[in-house]
Amino acid sequence: MANGSQEREIGAVGPPVVTTPSLGVGYEIGRAVEWGKRVICLYRPSTERRLSGMIAGCGGILVRTYTDTAQLPSILKEALAIS
Repeated sequence: MANGSQEREIGAVGPPVVTTPSLGVGYEIGRAVEWGKRVICLYRPSTERRLSGMIAGCGGILVRTYTDTAQLPSILKEALAIS
């Protein structure tokens, strides 16, 4: 039986937004890759933040960079079209 926190995670709508390192999100990404789920990382490069080498180097994660949120619809359309 899921506890309240797990129920919130399972029932969440929309993708998670991660702005700081998070072991919990890393665990969830790892499980998704393990289960063969599609994982898309949308990364906005900056001088203050770098993409984790664990994410960048994982063959099971499709990484796409962007500079403006207006780019996201076309990036997602392309990423979701990849089998």
